[in-house]
Amino acid sequence: MDWSKTQTVFIIIFLVLNVALYGLYKERMSGTEDLDVIADKSIELRLKEDEITVKKLPNIKEGDLYISGKPHAFKKRELNMSNQNFYIEEDGYTLISSLKQPITLEEVSERTLKEFAARYVYRGNDYVLGEIDEDEQRAIFFQKTSERPIYYDEHAMLTIEWNKDNLVRSYTMTMLSEMEPFEHQAPLIEPIAIIEKLYLQKLLEPKDQIQNVNIGYTFMSELSQREVFVATWEIRVKNDSLKTEESFFVNAVDGTILTVLSNEEEEEE
Repeated sequence: MDWSKTQTVFIIIFLVLNVALYGLYKERMSGTEDLDVIADKSIELRLKEDEITVKKLPNIKEGDLYISGKPHAFKKRELNMSNQNFYIEEDGYTLISSLKQPITLEEVSERTLKEFAARYVYRGNDYVLGEIDEDEQRAIFFQKTSERPIYYDEHAMLTIEWNKDNLVRSYTMTMLSEMEPFEHQAPLIEPIAIIEKLYLQKLLEPKDQIQNVNIGYTFMSELSQREVFVATWEIRVKNDSLKTEESFFVNAVDGTILTVLSNEEEEEE
């Protein structure tokens, strides 16, 4: 046996093995680097790649984390508007107004509905427009506190209805009073972090348009005949290609994605 030839063969095999192992190592390292690139991508870059657009985000970093209020019991003596007749339901918490002279809206729009609420609704300036349902010929307003809406609470809503001729004859409302903060100004989860959570949970679709990001409150619990509300981000999303429009509500304190239902949806549930 020629030992020198055998030694040369072993050296060649060893070199080939080393080259193969190095190639495998490089391939794995390249894959890891790709994963690192994906992991390191900012949410802004991910949104851009999926053609998800975001309008300017509000610069709100602090707020009252929790507030509380009591359902307001309406009294005849407080209703001093002479152009309408008022009816208070038996529980005292729901007010129905009948206009003596019905009002015709020149069109059904955000502007005309806001103008109607400000001019004809009892304490109408305490409410902010939430949604317009043209099919049902109805608009829902949310009571606001510190300029922030209280979303879909049965004790803090105004409903205006009209007929096929855009004629408004009445409205129905509930109200909270004695509003107080539980905790004063404290940090809130920032909107971009909320959007990232919606994205990672695949609640955002490619080409979605994030049109509005607002801060408000949603019902959390009841305590000693008072309702307690938690600070909540509302993310309004529209998609022209899918013909969808939706609002997501996210707890601004712990980031929980909330299921917020209108009164009609609650009845269906």
